[in-house]
Order: sequence, then C-alpha cells, then structure tokens
Amino acid sequence: GGEIVDLVTDLLKQLNMINVDDINTNNKIKRFIAKIPVLKKLVTSIDNVHIKYNDVKTNVNEISKKMADAKLVALKDNSTLQEIFDNNVIYIDRIRELIIGAKVLLEKSNAELVEMVQHQDKYEAYEISEMQDFINQLEKRVADMQVTEATLQQNLLQIKATQGNNIAIAQKSDNITTNVLPLWKN
Repeated sequence: GGEIVDLVTDLLKQLNMINVDDINTNNKIKRFIAKIPVLKKLVTSIDNVHIKYNDVKTNVNEISKKMADAKLVALKDNSTLQEIFDNNVIYIDRIRELIIGAKVLLEKSNAELVEMVQHQDKYEAYEISEMQDFINQLEKRVADMQVTEATLQQNLLQIKATQGNNIAIAQKSDNITTNVLPLWKN
C-alpha cells in the first residue's frame, strides 16, 4: 500500500514542481509575437498549457503503469501466500496426527515403565533407565511438535491478514487507475 501512496505523492510533487517560467521559447516566430504586448500573454499561456499538459500526461501515464504493476505484484503475492497457507494447513494436520500417535506411544511406554519398576527383578537396571530416557525424549518431542503447531496456527492468521492487505492494495490501485487518474488526465 505504501508504494501506491508514494506514487500518488510523487505525482503531486511533480505537478507542483512544473515551473513554466523556466522554459525558453526557441521558435523565432513565437519570440517575435511574444514581443508584441497584446499577443505575448497569448503565446505564453498557450505554451504554458501545452507544457503542463504534456508533463502531466506523461507523469500520469507513468503512475498508471506503476499502479498496474503494483496491483499485479499484490495479486501474485496473494497467490503465493495462498499456496503457503494451504501447505501450512496440511502440515498442521500431519503434525496433529503425529502428536496423537506420540501421545499414544507415550501412554504405552509409561505403562510399560510402571510395569518394569514394579517388577524390577525381571529387568536389568539399564533397561529401566533406557525406557525412562525414551519417555523423556518422547515428551520433549511432543512438546516441540505442539509449539510448532501453535506457531503454524499463528502463521495462518498472519497470512490471511497479509492477503487482506494485498487485496486492499489491489482495490486502491484499481480505484486510482479507474477514477482518479482519468480525472487528472482530463
């Protein structure tokens, strides 16, 4: 959105910078007519209008092209963001499946550890220790996956907000191109 606002601001600055007094008349006939007091104003005003019109027309056409380019960029970005959004939704579903699977495995492993501790005479000490280490690592993995899921959920909201901004940029560009610039051209 900032780029479009900058383009409009630049156009207004350019319009204000046009100083017709700085332009010299090179045509001999115009210079001769300009020496006649009554016709001097006519030649000057016609030149001024012509120069202003050409400068404004050129600037407006350039701004219009840049607006269209900004709109295309915003719409392309939206397409890419939608692809990222869709992929994140799929990834979140997969992560949720993994979390569920890991929690089931964690319950089984905890039950097995309880069994091992209750019947320590059937197991070696290193086997119980390995099971405890496995459970600890699995708990950390589940926690990491839950953090990843939460982060991806937040990203979904950010993507939708960015897409909304891109749509606003495209609409603003359309409005300026369709309504404002034709007025300036006229």
